[in-house]
Amino acid sequence: MKKAALWFVCSILVACASRVPPNGGQVDKVPPEIQNAEPANLSKNMQSDRITLTFNEFIELKDGGSGIFISPPLATSPEYILKGKALQIRFKEKPDSNTTYTMVIGKSVTDLSEGNALVDFPYVFSTGAILDTLKVTGTVKDAFTRAPLKETVVAMYTSLADSIPQVQLPRYFARCDESGNFTLRNVKAGEYRILAFCDLNNDLKLTLPEEKLAFTSDLIRIDSALTSLPELSLFAEKNGKLKLLRKAFEAPGKVKIKYSIALDSFRVERIKPTDGKALQFQFKAGQDSIGLWVPGEAADSLVLVTRAVYKEQFRTDTLLFSPKRVLKAGGGRSRSKGTVDTTLVVKLEPGLKIRPRDTLKLRFSAPVARVETSRAWALFGTDSIPYTGLVWAADSMSAQLRQLPTGKAGTIRFLKGAFIDLFGRKNDSLAVPVNYFTPEDLGKLIFKLSALPDGNCVFELVDKNGNVVERVSIQEPRTLVFEGLLPGQYSARLIEDTDSNGLWTNGDWKLRRQPERVFLFGKELNMRADWDLEQEWKVIGAPRR
Repeated sequence: MKKAALWFVCSILVACASRVPPNGGQVDKVPPEIQNAEPANLSKNMQSDRITLTFNEFIELKDGGSGIFISPPLATSPEYILKGKALQIRFKEKPDSNTTYTMVIGKSVTDLSEGNALVDFPYVFSTGAILDTLKVTGTVKDAFTRAPLKETVVAMYTSLADSIPQVQLPRYFARCDESGNFTLRNVKAGEYRILAFCDLNNDLKLTLPEEKLAFTSDLIRIDSALTSLPELSLFAEKNGKLKLLRKAFEAPGKVKIKYSIALDSFRVERIKPTDGKALQFQFKAGQDSIGLWVPGEAADSLVLVTRAVYKEQFRTDTLLFSPKRVLKAGGGRSRSKGTVDTTLVVKLEPGLKIRPRDTLKLRFSAPVARVETSRAWALFGTDSIPYTGLVWAADSMSAQLRQLPTGKAGTIRFLKGAFIDLFGRKNDSLAVPVNYFTPEDLGKLIFKLSALPDGNCVFELVDKNGNVVERVSIQEPRTLVFEGLLPGQYSARLIEDTDSNGLWTNGDWKLRRQPERVFLFGKELNMRADWDLEQEWKVIGAPRR
């Protein structure tokens, strides 16, 4: 009996010792809290060379403290030392006298267990007898899409020189939240130049060409009467350095070239081989990518000289290629490994079904040098007749299909070899269906516009893929009617067309030109078949920045 009792007690003890904590439960999402600061937050006349922040739990320091920001910035970053629950900040240089500093404890400080970050905690101190207390708020959004951009920096400068954002740290700065809102704290009264930019390399300077920026048109006087700034609009500068980014040879004889900036003009000359066959290329001012076609047999080497122009920048490049090596390796479009495609590819736009006002187009993979019109036939009803409605130009990469019976279904057939490109490649047989939407398949949009900005404006209706399906220039309030719209989701925007070019124009920092304002209609437009949708839009513009 005693042995049985002893065995029972041991079993209970073993069971208790082997007990595993239950799974689940609430996950700790609370960031660490500062329990003590030495010197205290909001201290004046601070002379200490270090600050010690003690937290309520053990912490980690991520990325060496790169998420801790001090405004105004110091020329030399402080040293961050972690001791259990305490973070010590040691200054390597003496802060300026009679200056209010704001240190924002960003995402660098996290708890040890779950990695919860202490975000945007402000620690403020003054090296003088006064704490600057002015606060300024505002919002930054993309100039065209009106969307907020993460990690945007808003910077304030006391200097007025144009190059200051590239070479000097700002006097004050703040980072926008996910909604594009920002708060500049503990600012001293005075006049400032204010910029915002996407700080992609985290150096608090406008150093990368792809960093979008925004700016106030005038100096801003910060005092107790000013508590918020007008909305800032970010745009991508177009005044970077002209560079050749990429060149590639694609068999059989296609060359692709891409530049860093959209060009004003472009020319190309073939140096080798000198067989006299003309180059073909497609270029329009405002493009940064060019496609070149080099007819003739593949040579051992191809040498081209290109000349690109953007404003006052001129660039000449000598491009060398080895076409035979590319062909031998099976480069370009291929039907099977190691064989080059010898067929001209033809695609149909806009689709298999069209509206009466649409134009059917053919897109070619290379410029077409010749069309055999005898190999084109039209079949509407039971009769098949030669098709003579093809509109094209020599060396073009597209053609239009005209003379189609309105509202009548049929087929346009192009036999093999109807189209021949400059390399001698021919198309496969192609059947183009001609099938129309009926009025009952389409919708109608009636848009009443009022309270427009002064001057010229452009109204754009955009489909869910971002394509502009309707564009209308207007100068005064009016009602717009769009008929024959395909069912689906649309959005609408209004552009303040200050330069009257019918399109949205970007900003220019050097010229102090703001990007043209864009207003977005506040809701999605859901078009349905055989349905009239009426909308009213009172476009009330914000004051100019």
